[in-house]
Amino acid sequence: MIDDIGATDANASPLMVYNSRLDRANSDLNVPHRVIVSWLYQLPIKFDGWKETMFGGWQINGILTLSDGLPFDLSSPNTTNCCGSRPDRIGNGSLPDDQRTIDRWFDTTAFREPGFLQFGNAGRNILQGPGTKQLDFSTFKKFRFASEGRWLEFRAELFNLLNTPQFNNPNGSVGSPAFGRITSAGSPISFQRTSRQVQFGLKLYF
Repeated sequence: MIDDIGATDANASPLMVYNSRLDRANSDLNVPHRVIVSWLYQLPIKFDGWKETMFGGWQINGILTLSDGLPFDLSSPNTTNCCGSRPDRIGNGSLPDDQRTIDRWFDTTAFREPGFLQFGNAGRNILQGPGTKQLDFSTFKKFRFASEGRWLEFRAELFNLLNTPQFNNPNGSVGSPAFGRITSAGSPISFQRTSRQVQFGLKLYF
């Protein structure tokens, strides 16, 4: 997914309004690889009488999400030109997976502030943030009434069952003390990529 303006920021503006090609790059929403596997399994166990009511009719479900991270931009807010800029790129900037940490997600020495009244040569969205690894799990149980077509369903749902950390993109502001560091995780407001969440419910079908 390629575009030339930010897809997630309503106030996004191009680096130079007369040359939009400088901003042509991977979109803010570009995810190169994403795999989602879901399943459900009805337990094939039958009982007689009250045992069926208590122990029969259980179903287990799961959703496994494995996804690359989102690209992110670098900025040089202390530059001396009129409108801010991106930094100069003097190296690759990406680090191997085994060298990435929340305190140093990319090689900060590969970027520097541009020269006086100059735009930096770094492109837009040139680095990629942390991916998502999340397992959601739920189990359902049906309690059927004597009358046909009616039943009560109990639900236990666990989002991010293994409580895997879901880190957000690192700070990309050259000159900031937090440059290259990840300082937040998940998106609790939108209930996405959060720490483990557990909820229970009853649903009546009639």
